[in-house]
Amino acid sequence: MADYRIFFLGPDEHITGVEIVECRSDLEAMAAAGVAGRPDGGVEVWQNARMVGRINVAGRPVSMHR
Repeated sequence: MADYRIFFLGPDEHITGVEIVECRSDLEAMAAAGVAGRPDGGVEVWQNARMVGRINVAGRPVSMHR
């Protein structure tokens, strides 16, 4: 299990909050971010300095990095 950070973004794309989750994989972390997402902005998922992916306001993955 690894720690991932879910950054909540406001409508202006600035960080409005963060949640740390422990997940087994990048896909599990992206799923957790989709559930935790807020209606006013998207979310970004990071593991240390590596961006895992981003989910837009509609809850759809915009990108996933490997």
